[in-house]
Amino acid sequence: MRGLGQSLICIRGKLFSLILATAMLSIGFVATTFDKAMAQAQPVILTPAQVADIQAQVTAAINAANMQQFNTMVLDPAAVQLCNCTRPTPDQVTTMQCDNPGRLAALTQAIATVTVNLINIYGPQAAGDITSVILATATAAGVPPAAIGTGLGRAAAQIAISNNAAAILIAQDLAAEGTADIDNCFALADPVLAAVVSEPPVVGAPPTAPPGPPQGPPIINPVLANTPS
Repeated sequence: MRGLGQSLICIRGKLFSLILATAMLSIGFVATTFDKAMAQAQPVILTPAQVADIQAQVTAAINAANMQQFNTMVLDPAAVQLCNCTRPTPDQVTTMQCDNPGRLAALTQAIATVTVNLINIYGPQAAGDITSVILATATAAGVPPAAIGTGLGRAAAQIAISNNAAAILIAQDLAAEGTADIDNCFALADPVLAAVVSEPPVVGAPPTAPPGPPQGPPIINPVLANTPS
């Protein structure tokens, strides 16, 4: 009986070891699968050849927009906002300071179109890297901040219809690399993602001291006459 009991104990120990090993293998499989899923969710890193191709396409789009003929006298409400989107409060008075409303509109559309096309080519996970290359290329080419910000904002709004995560990557890249003017124009073009690129709220002035008692004529306390005792 004693030998039988030892045999049972030995069998139980082996079963326990087998169960433990199976569990560890299962955990390892799940962890490996999770790691692969996390890796697939990471934004891709563009190769130098891809960056060069993106730069070439952006430059071609900008050159094509600059070669168009524009009527500088044509203004519409959309041009008013576009010419003034770098300012907190667009107004019609400063619209004439715009370089050229027609040229600005063409550059804006060029940035929007090339952004959507490039993200369709390289995939939504590359949206952040693509935005970074577009931002650098357009800035170096002298594209006004209004055209860059508004163009990227229009592209983000269009892309968000089918892939909201890619649109967020565009906004996040601008929040990290864009100027205040570019970010403000992006926010006006895509109000949904405005909070992503907007600067933190301005902290108000410290509260003033509580108001004192109301001012008025001095209070006169009646003087009681001394009555003879």
